[in-house]
Amino acid sequence: MIPDQTFLHRARVTIELSSPMMLASGQSQIALDNDLMRDENRRPMVPGTSITGVLRHLLQRLGHPFSAKFGYADEDNNHISSIQISSAQAHDANNQVREADKTLTSDPVLSLLEQDAPIMRHGVAINTRGVVDNDKFDRSLVPAGTRFTFEISLWSKQSEAEQWRTLLSLFCHPLCCLGGGTRAGLGAFKVITINHVILDLTQANDADVFRQLPKSLSSIAGALQPLDLQDLTALAREILPVTTQQITLVPENGWRVGGGSTSLTGLVKSSQLLPYTETVIAWHNEKASLKTQTLVMPGSSIKGAFSHRFEFHYRRLTQQWAQKDKQFTYRDTNTRQLFGWVDGEESQKGHFWFNDSYVMSNVAVHHRTRNKIDRLTGGTIDKALFSEERVYNDSLTIEFIWDHQALEEMEQGLKDDLHTALDLTMRDLKTGRLALGAGQNNGAGYFYEKEEG
Repeated sequence: MIPDQTFLHRARVTIELSSPMMLASGQSQIALDNDLMRDENRRPMVPGTSITGVLRHLLQRLGHPFSAKFGYADEDNNHISSIQISSAQAHDANNQVREADKTLTSDPVLSLLEQDAPIMRHGVAINTRGVVDNDKFDRSLVPAGTRFTFEISLWSKQSEAEQWRTLLSLFCHPLCCLGGGTRAGLGAFKVITINHVILDLTQANDADVFRQLPKSLSSIAGALQPLDLQDLTALAREILPVTTQQITLVPENGWRVGGGSTSLTGLVKSSQLLPYTETVIAWHNEKASLKTQTLVMPGSSIKGAFSHRFEFHYRRLTQQWAQKDKQFTYRDTNTRQLFGWVDGEESQKGHFWFNDSYVMSNVAVHHRTRNKIDRLTGGTIDKALFSEERVYNDSLTIEFIWDHQALEEMEQGLKDDLHTALDLTMRDLKTGRLALGAGQNNGAGYFYEKEEG
């Protein structure tokens, strides 16, 4: 408590990951490219500094006066932060926070989270021509469905009810994501509950309530009252507008995202090419269960194909053709303003990205046998039979987010070209002209937009 700030605003926030989260600890790990940030029980956690950084960035972008309440220190002056955020602790299968609990447990959720890599996604580096390079990497991730709880406190000289509500609403905004790889679809979450209280500690009744506030996240917060999440979400989108749109696609001839390791057909001899799956934590009546072998279309898979076709349309519209005397560099046009770029020590985050899409029901996986073709003769290669598993489902819903900030200061002509290229690329995705995932050369991965009704 700061002596002259006698008003306490406190909220307890519970979130659930909509997509896996990568929050690296920075510690070396021989078997993995990154080690997850963990608490003393080896369970994934989110440091309060990570939540603070995201929240402070959004407040600064809004020009909100609360952005100055996080404190600072320089050579001449310093100021303690009036906003304090605890670390976020994971929930068990019974939706309870197991904070500082060192007892052995057979809880399935905690057992999964305590693994070195609860889930792992593999990737390959992309070179300047936009194709796969020889470098491979992997990402250790916290699975989708994991729930975390943390507390945020604001100290002030007077009640800041409206500003406090604005601050809390930012947790419901799609730009509020945690960890790394957020522009590749990672780190997205939804808010489950926000309970809060505002106390004037100069009043005896409020002081009594303050003394009864829980000391740990595992304790019940009886004095805190729930906020309406729909109202907070509407407020967040009003003060910080972004475009969020869902598209429902119907596969034409099945699809497959490569990199899977588990057969879904149940055959004795599994296929060589398997669809990618991962474990998801699913909640029902405040109880969690593990949904293993859940099919997923990663946001990075959609973004890669989409951005490549987008650049094709943009180059066509602006007549930027490939030339023999000019080295072609992938994403060296103004399309980088939307999808981000890295050039030496300089980089820029993307402003257009897709969230992960999960397929939880109405799925059929079929085994397909194929012959390997000799690229010289065009005939089949003897004893080179191989097979794949292809996914067939009723539909696939994908969600994209477009943050318009990057385009606000551009000249109108450039804006028009980018908008036109975006519309053309979206048309290709909806009309079976842009494939997602692997196997597009043999008809996989093409979708059509589902007609309403």
